[in-house]
Amino acid sequence: MSSAVTGSGVTESEARRRAVVRGVSRALGRAERASDCLVPVLEALGHALDARRADVLLADPAATQLTPLVSWPDTARTPRAVHVGDGLAGRAAETGRALAEGGCVAVPVTMGASVVAVIHAELGDLDDLVELDEPLLAVLEAVGAQVGHALRSVELSHLASLAELRRSGVVASSPDPIVALDHRGKVVEWNGAAERVLGWSAHEVLGEGPAPLFTPPRWRARASHVLRSALSADPRWMGRALPLTARRADGTELAMEVTLALAHSPRGVGVVIYLRDVSAARRDRQALQKARRLAEDESRRRDDFLALLGHELRNPLSPIVAAAELLDGYDDPILQRTRGVIARQSRQLVRLVDDLLDVSRAARGKLALDIGPRRLGDMLDVALEMTRAQIAERGHHLTLDVDPGVWVHADLARGSQIFANLLSNAARYTDEGGRIWVRARPDADHALVEVRDDGRGMSRALLERAFEPFSQGEGRSRGGLGLGLALVSHLVRLHGGSVGATSPGEGLGTTISVRLPLALAAAAEPPPIGARATGSERSILIVDDHVDSAELLSMALSSRGHHVRIAPDAETALELVAHARPEVALVDIGLPGMDGHAFALQLRERWPDHAIRMIALTGYGAPADRSRSAEVGFAEHLVKPVRVADVEDALAAR
Repeated sequence: MSSAVTGSGVTESEARRRAVVRGVSRALGRAERASDCLVPVLEALGHALDARRADVLLADPAATQLTPLVSWPDTARTPRAVHVGDGLAGRAAETGRALAEGGCVAVPVTMGASVVAVIHAELGDLDDLVELDEPLLAVLEAVGAQVGHALRSVELSHLASLAELRRSGVVASSPDPIVALDHRGKVVEWNGAAERVLGWSAHEVLGEGPAPLFTPPRWRARASHVLRSALSADPRWMGRALPLTARRADGTELAMEVTLALAHSPRGVGVVIYLRDVSAARRDRQALQKARRLAEDESRRRDDFLALLGHELRNPLSPIVAAAELLDGYDDPILQRTRGVIARQSRQLVRLVDDLLDVSRAARGKLALDIGPRRLGDMLDVALEMTRAQIAERGHHLTLDVDPGVWVHADLARGSQIFANLLSNAARYTDEGGRIWVRARPDADHALVEVRDDGRGMSRALLERAFEPFSQGEGRSRGGLGLGLALVSHLVRLHGGSVGATSPGEGLGTTISVRLPLALAAAAEPPPIGARATGSERSILIVDDHVDSAELLSMALSSRGHHVRIAPDAETALELVAHARPEVALVDIGLPGMDGHAFALQLRERWPDHAIRMIALTGYGAPADRSRSAEVGFAEHLVKPVRVADVEDALAAR
């Protein structure tokens, strides 16, 4: 399942976790009696997890059976009792862990180390299940402990007196420390759990004030103030889970939560203190935060590496592409054949680099899409233009059956990329002279596009992993990295669509079906893609430390009548600008010493009245790179390798 990102940059899983904590905390805060607590908790969990129903199953004293207690919604049928260890709820009671399986989740309700109940929820339709990842399950476990804590606190708060507290057996049987104070603030009850957790025996503490006993000196004044306020019946401290750093008899410290409740003593109002050891939960939370930081650092390093990889792979491609374009002006047959080979292979290299980077970005939710109403036929036209040479080179016969009135919600560039990848795959894995069919039509609330070929086909095993990265059939004779369909799958899901593959078998062809959400026709059609303006001759400065790239681009632009100078670094470029004042600067961002961004800022600072049009010509192509270029004053951001025609378009644009 993909990890979707909301508009605020929060992942769907994190949003679910926040909703669970917020909803359950609100439900617990409003409960006045134990019987009032559970249904609001179930309702809060149900809404946060998109559940159809939720139940509380109560564990018997022997912890052998779970019996239905309450359900949400109240119209739900009563579930059956289950034995501890049986089924999902039984396993959750046995292990004390939140578990998810088959569209259900079971959460143990704990008091200390004991499981007293299990919350069992049935989630929505299988196609719409929320992602129950490890962080969300950890939050649900914490919620289970919070519910158990609240149940015990509510139970204590409704005992009429300290005498009743003793008779109830709650203190003696509690797995967590319970301390009772009389009206003077002196300890009158200290249960076995308090002895075990805090290290003092009852005879050592009875009649003493608790703050000096189990509060570190730095927190003692604060703890004494809270207890005095509680003994005066201050409602601010009642029924709330308060953080406490407790000191054990041996001097060690542990993190706890404390809840205060009033109870009458013969001479006035006393206070019951219910403590829960949360040191393990705190350690888990700190470990989770550390793991999150490490994951973020790893993601940042991976992004930096991919940006550098793209830059270093694209840089040597630039002179190759430029050299092929320069050969286009010669009539010699050998040169023309050579040019064709260079052009085709460089295009393949560019495609491999782009697919590798795009798959990584898409898998991590780093691709930004400009979704809007798009004519499906326009996207297919762009895809055909991108793959026409490959299809013609292999002599394939292409048949189109496209409904011209179909519009979809899509990003024009990425949508075109989806179909270009499918056409490229079909051309590559179909023997020369084969057939490719493209059919597009409305299908309910989606547009259905099918790309079919009579080529190599897929085995059942290959179909099962067709959309996994680096997945290929037997042998690698057709080339590629096995990224095309993986990228298609990511892009289609980002559009809110679906994709599937079918094949009768090996050698019998393949059909890839893509569904994208339908849209109403736009009020005005976008301008034609690739429309080019013509420009006059320019004086141009190329700033690039890659000598071959700079010289070949200079030759190509000079052959078109432009006046071109070359600088290998920013410092040399600034000296040339001081004397020549070019109209346009084509600047590589990854320059040695002063980089392209710093050069652009220097240029603006030194000659604020001389409007030099700056165009970034670089191997860095991520959205953040483009934004940074725009911030420092670049009018265009071209990603290497670029065609001379693309540079001409950028020169002509205003």
